[in-house]
Amino acid sequence: RPGRGIDGGHAWGDEGSRLRGSGHARSLGCRPRSFGDPRSGGLAVVVPTDPIRGARIPRFPFLTASFGELSQIPLSTLSGPVPPTPCKGPSSMIPLPWHATTQTLLEIGKPPLVLLVGEPGVGKTTFVRHEARRMTGHSAVVLNGSPEIELGHLFGRWTLVGTETKFVDGPLPLALRTNRWLAIEDFSQIPLETRAACLPLRDQSEITNPLTGEVLPVPPEFRLVATTNTESLSCRRNSGIAKVLYDGFLIVECGDLSDAQVMAMLESHFPNTTEALRRRVVEVWNEYRDFSDNGSSGKPHLSYRAAEHLLRLLEAGIEENTAIHVAIVNKFLPSDVELFRAAKMKSSLA
Repeated sequence: RPGRGIDGGHAWGDEGSRLRGSGHARSLGCRPRSFGDPRSGGLAVVVPTDPIRGARIPRFPFLTASFGELSQIPLSTLSGPVPPTPCKGPSSMIPLPWHATTQTLLEIGKPPLVLLVGEPGVGKTTFVRHEARRMTGHSAVVLNGSPEIELGHLFGRWTLVGTETKFVDGPLPLALRTNRWLAIEDFSQIPLETRAACLPLRDQSEITNPLTGEVLPVPPEFRLVATTNTESLSCRRNSGIAKVLYDGFLIVECGDLSDAQVMAMLESHFPNTTEALRRRVVEVWNEYRDFSDNGSSGKPHLSYRAAEHLLRLLEAGIEENTAIHVAIVNKFLPSDVELFRAAKMKSSLA
């Protein structure tokens, strides 16, 4: 349907991944791969990023024409899942206090549902990806949560392949079939009705796909690890269902990062920088971390990412005041205009 995309604005990749579109391939955030490619009949081709694997999809070309011309796309690429690529080994990770307990819970696997609760930037998603590679040898299937997530985004969708209608697995069936973990980010942002569909995973050996009726075995190695922040965890509507849902999870609180942990992470991510520069970054980060219009609020407003962004800008040679404004001060703008103004004034006085 021109201007709307597939299935009301969603296009599915070869592993059940979902790509948003609005009538033009560039709206997918894709970059041109080639022009005049003979495989695409001379049309401009772009390669989107698979949100599940976090990598370019080399064999799933989208055209820069509207979605109304989907008949020109080789829909054979939608025929089914691709076997996961084994990982050579886990990358290094700075140990945090909650890591050891969570690793034990994941190794036990009863129930296979784990919820990590903590502020943004404390390393929840990094830990999940690391543990998935360590324990299974494969990367986790990742679903980014949002209020728009429906059952189809979790279980899959029907799509037209040539003259046939086929079902393309979503993240959950894909993970179950390929012995991979499912990581769901911002779990509490997903509508409760969709989250409730995960309830059978807590104590049953199989789950039924509500869109096809197919019964999917749950492998013993399967884990569903969800992440969320504290503020969005509570559910005012249907609180009874929410309690039942979270009762099936092992819940781990992920604490805030200490200065020593931030220093260790910066040293790991930026090994070529000096200790003096890293200390300066942590010093500035702390000045604004608990900043509010009334002074220290006791609540951190900046995550580790702000410190990482600041060090990256300084390492690139950007002047310190400019780097602070871009990497730290502007972080207040989306959440609180008054805090942003106060932080901006503090920056200018400094």
